[in-house]
Amino acid sequence: MRHLHLYLVKQFGCMIVEDNVKEIDIQPFANAILNNKAHPNLYAAFGSAPKDEVETKIIASNSDLEMALQKGKCAYAAYIHHVGNLWIRVMYAIDSEDRQGLIGAWNPRYGSKRLLMENF
Repeated sequence: MRHLHLYLVKQFGCMIVEDNVKEIDIQPFANAILNNKAHPNLYAAFGSAPKDEVETKIIASNSDLEMALQKGKCAYAAYIHHVGNLWIRVMYAIDSEDRQGLIGAWNPRYGSKRLLMENF
C-alpha cells in the first residue's frame, strides 16, 4: 500500500513542478520518495466514476489541481486521477485543515490496508 501512496506522492510532486505551484513546498514530497516513507499530508479517496463521466477511450488522466490558500501558502489542494472507471481524489492538506473531503480519506500512517469506496 505504501507503494501506491508513493506513486501518488510522485504524481502530485510532478504536478507541483510542472504547473510551477510556488505555494506548495516540494521538498517534503521528495523526502517521502527518497526515504520510502509516507507523506503525512497527502491523502487519497477512491471511488467509481459516475456513469455519465465514464469515458471508454481514456485509460488514465488527471483533472486540474485546485487549491485553497491561507496566508499565501497552500492549505489544501486536490485533483482527481482517473484510471479507467476508477477515480482517485488525491488531496494535500496541512495539519490544521479539517475538510469534509478528508473524512474517510486514506493515508498509510493510519495503518489500515482497507480502502473505503466513496461516491463521487
